[in-house]
Amino acid sequence: MQSVEDKQDFDNFLAKVSSIDSIVKGLTSEDVNVQAEAFEKADEELNALKKSKTFDKTVINKNAYKNDNNLKSFPNQHTSQDEFLSAMEADCQQRANARKERHKKANKLKELGNEEFKKNSFDEAIRIYTEATKEAKDLTPLYTNRAAAYLKLGKCEEAIADCDFSLRIDERWVKAFVFKGRAYQKLNKFDDAIEQFKQLLKLDKKNTKLVQKYIDEVEEDRRIFLLEAEAAKHGEEEKQDPVNIPQVIQTLRDRMQE
Repeated sequence: MQSVEDKQDFDNFLAKVSSIDSIVKGLTSEDVNVQAEAFEKADEELNALKKSKTFDKTVINKNAYKNDNNLKSFPNQHTSQDEFLSAMEADCQQRANARKERHKKANKLKELGNEEFKKNSFDEAIRIYTEATKEAKDLTPLYTNRAAAYLKLGKCEEAIADCDFSLRIDERWVKAFVFKGRAYQKLNKFDDAIEQFKQLLKLDKKNTKLVQKYIDEVEEDRRIFLLEAEAAKHGEEEKQDPVNIPQVIQTLRDRMQE
């Protein structure tokens, strides 16, 4: 009959198997957050395994198989913890190495995209950044760099989507808040823009001056937007009296100087 100690060893082994199985599933997840968490857990497991080579980790005590009934109770009875966990360790290590290679390739593509961005070839930059995301979905700079290129082309909604995705990966990614704020600013959603810039203060109070600068720019854009809207309204009202249009423009200019 299986001893309490053997039972505990086996239960511990099953718990370890369950943990590693969860990690492996996480590594293949399409959710970048789940994937990133799985890599962190994998690193922890690998470090723990390296430190635990000094004690016997056989699945069942060698005497546990003397009774034939025990053989029926435990499947894969010839597998040892060392063999099984070593295989899992090798698998995790292989995946980690593959991930590093993908990141390396993605970063090279990112640099190529940056070069195209500097040349104002924004469509090409977007194409390259997109190619890089296929190599590494969890690199936040790829999405904010692409968002910046989208902004240059006036594609604000696409920029916002990229910023949102990068914040799913890293909720403290400063550039995501900045570019998202700029996108809302271009869409004349001034309150939304200010809200994004204020998020920077939650990350670091030292951003106060920078945030105020951004907010001042938003308020200036809001003022101009409202004046232009008012001018357009007056233009419609004064269509029958063109003589008054220069007067309307001058009035608006005077207000902007106030």
